[in-house]
Amino acid sequence: MRNDPDFAAYHAILATNYQASNYDNSVAGRMMRSGHQYTERKFTNTDHFSRVLELGAGSGVHLAYIQHGFDEYILSDNSSNMLEQLEKL
Repeated sequence: MRNDPDFAAYHAILATNYQASNYDNSVAGRMMRSGHQYTERKFTNTDHFSRVLELGAGSGVHLAYIQHGFDEYILSDNSSNMLEQLEKL
């Protein structure tokens, strides 16, 4: 019987490869980008929010698709490895 994989090591690998795996030029990448665009479709640069909370933010890739203004944008994710990817943006 094999041991369970190291969960922390798995998340570190996932976080490192997340951008390339999910946002490359594949069909899956186009679908992921389309989802972000669809989420922001009803907002324009004239919309403004004092505070925005994004749950499950991952590496923060959605920030590039935001159409509205904000004073404070809070990103949250269960994986600290994913949030560390924000420093690379």
